[in-house]
Amino acid sequence: GFVTKLNADGSTLVYSTYLGGTGFDRGSGIAVDEMGNAYVTGVTRSVGFPTTPGAFDTTYNGSNDGFVTKLNADGSILVYSTYLGGTGSDQGSGIAVDEMGNAYVTGLTSSVDFPTTPGAFDTTYNGNEDAFMTKLNVDGSTLVYSTYLGGTSSEQGFGIAVDEMGNAYVTGLTSSVDFPTTPDAFDTTYNGSADAFVTKFGLLCPEDIIVNNDPGACGAIVDYSSSPGATCNPASGSFFPIGITIVTCTEDNQECTFDITVNDTEPPIISCPDDIIQDNDPGQCGAIVNYPDPVVMDNCP
Repeated sequence: GFVTKLNADGSTLVYSTYLGGTGFDRGSGIAVDEMGNAYVTGVTRSVGFPTTPGAFDTTYNGSNDGFVTKLNADGSILVYSTYLGGTGSDQGSGIAVDEMGNAYVTGLTSSVDFPTTPGAFDTTYNGNEDAFMTKLNVDGSTLVYSTYLGGTSSEQGFGIAVDEMGNAYVTGLTSSVDFPTTPDAFDTTYNGSADAFVTKFGLLCPEDIIVNNDPGACGAIVDYSSSPGATCNPASGSFFPIGITIVTCTEDNQECTFDITVNDTEPPIISCPDDIIQDNDPGQCGAIVNYPDPVVMDNCP
């Protein structure tokens, strides 16, 4: 592969460099950030494709691997460079970068072990070839999120864009009758042969959650799923008190909220004193009786 930068009128090479190892390497997509750093994705069959220390994956996985490489503004240094793939065939096709420097990559994979992230949209390979959508952090060391995108037939992502809110937009082709679509989208029915697709990934909060209190507790531990890459407060698995708690999830410039309501369905337990039998007071047709207060236990004192 290669990366070449021309000046504004195309008369001069600002820089031009090879990018590859001893095998087959091809660049397929490129993006540039505000600082002039170049982000490149493509496919490699080189065990010695140039990677950088601390990058997400510095080891060739076999067959075809995708790659993601960031070059500095003058093309002299690899800021980071990483393989992206599993044991099958993988290739990056399109790449975009947001204002924070996170890279978004799409392409195709036939790897059952393509790297995905917990809580991502689809972490299971669907068969034949799937498209994928992967977001890498600023230094290329970690997957912010990574997901398969496809049905039971073949898909490939070709192009990707990202808006100022961090929503990612992917386009490509599919031959799956069960490609994932959303209610009320423009066309949710497969039209035959191979269809184009447009998919938007963004921050999505769960629906409001209503649960009962945990036994003996004035609240409940509640687990929920949020968009991959999102940070939510209070976090999933936290203890939520009786009543309504607003959970706020953020990712880059996006924010959404949802409610967790914990209902107290546990009645108090009242323990009365034992029955009392007492003689009358002398000369009285009755008696003054003292008894202990009842014992009341409640999960919410």
